[in-house]
Amino acid sequence: MIYADSVWTVNTLIDFLMLMLAARLCGFCAKPWRCLCGAALGGVYAVFSLLPGFIFLASFIWQLIFFLLMAGVGYGLRRAAMRPTALAFLCSIALAGFFQFLLRYVPMPPFHHRSGVIYPHGARILLLFAGGFYLAASLMASGSMKHSRGEVFPVTLSTQHRTMEVCALLDTGNSLHDPLSGKPVIVVNDGVLEDLFRISLNRKELEDAPGIYSSLVQRYPHHCFRLIPYKTVGVSGGMLLAGSCRLRIGKREQSVFAAFSPHPVGDGGGYEVLIGGNLL
Repeated sequence: MIYADSVWTVNTLIDFLMLMLAARLCGFCAKPWRCLCGAALGGVYAVFSLLPGFIFLASFIWQLIFFLLMAGVGYGLRRAAMRPTALAFLCSIALAGFFQFLLRYVPMPPFHHRSGVIYPHGARILLLFAGGFYLAASLMASGSMKHSRGEVFPVTLSTQHRTMEVCALLDTGNSLHDPLSGKPVIVVNDGVLEDLFRISLNRKELEDAPGIYSSLVQRYPHHCFRLIPYKTVGVSGGMLLAGSCRLRIGKREQSVFAAFSPHPVGDGGGYEVLIGGNLL
């Protein structure tokens, strides 16, 4: 006999572990409660796929649809979520293979159902295997992480009409500030410009910040755009386009300018923002 509550609980917990694992491996700042809500949706799907009249849900296309819905709830609908979503899918495939390998050595006869193979007495074993998979994958990947947990941390950026949570890297060499107001400047990916400010600019336009500055000021006066002078190794000087926003780190909130880099600020470490030490 198959109990709906057991199926929902087991699948929800396993999906939650996979969502959190993928986020951890990517350095993505996922909220546990959001991942739990997404996993709960996956648990509901697992229950319905076993009910008479809903067997069609066990097909691959429906599995993929509900996986994307689950990841959308867990990670949010934004560009930065694409990487952990893809990794969560690969983790799920790897976990399924891990289950099949270990269950060969566990004396537990399978129960065959039209939607697949169910192991009715193995809830604890499945959860134990999933937890072991989570720990093993985390330990194996911990040595390859490029930044420690103390350097990469979640922050909240907000404007009048939009709020988003991103991961930031502490960059002690970042001392940028607005020469007019003296406000500190953070450096963000162009994706933050599109998600937070609802403005889409390509790389060439961002490289020509002085050329597009006047038109942006006229079109979006509420964003208080600035041109921020900067210097880097190998570059004598340049200008970055920046917009005003609110930055919250923990319980501390302040007004800053977000400078839009024409080049990715991340190196695969899962962050989208560079923050100077003077902001901590």
